[in-house]
Amino acid sequence: MQAILNFCEQTGFFQLFQGDNWKCAIMIVISCVLLYLGIVRKFEPLLLVPIAIGMLVTNLPGAAMFHEVLFAGGHVHWNLFGGGQITAEFISEMQASGVSEAVLNSVQVGQTITPGLVDILYLGIKLGIYPCLIFVGVGAMTDF
Repeated sequence: MQAILNFCEQTGFFQLFQGDNWKCAIMIVISCVLLYLGIVRKFEPLLLVPIAIGMLVTNLPGAAMFHEVLFAGGHVHWNLFGGGQITAEFISEMQASGVSEAVLNSVQVGQTITPGLVDILYLGIKLGIYPCLIFVGVGAMTDF
């Protein structure tokens, strides 16, 4: 019986109703509505379907898709993206630059961070890659 309870506590359905994750449930419902409108009702499917899938994947509970420490202090920490370990020097630099204690308490010295999907997407936004890709993609879509 304990094994079944442990399994249930590790599922996304259990985590969906813990803490502030009820907000994710609302966003999942909204993404399902957008999927319905895009697929069944054919309301701008080229826009609604990718947006809804992105909303759905991003709001899955317990996915650890975003790590605020990778972008703490206003710039990208490339050494952490490459699998580098968090050092005491890094934490003291972040404290000096005004990073909140909540962000710093989420990491420990010696910890490595594996970037999630939202980390990679945010990196594309921060580097300005997406406007070029959208421009080329929309242009190619209208030409062919």
